[in-house]
Amino acid sequence: MSVDRTSEPQQVQFSGDIIGESAMHSEVDVGSQIIHKYEVVSISTFVVVHSLTLVPVAYVCTIECCCAQV
Repeated sequence: MSVDRTSEPQQVQFSGDIIGESAMHSEVDVGSQIIHKYEVVSISTFVVVHSLTLVPVAYVCTIECCCAQV
């Protein structure tokens, strides 16, 4: 198996005041959206019938205004 990944945008800069999760009320408070894409390819001559790929996430959004659009 081969895994390729990309992010859009590829580079992000963070700035501004650091605030806690409870102080975030809108998407602007959270920051820019980053889309992660993963492509898993079998490089074997055999057919892969089933594959499970787990991608650990460092932070899961729990703010309702942001998660509703995911």
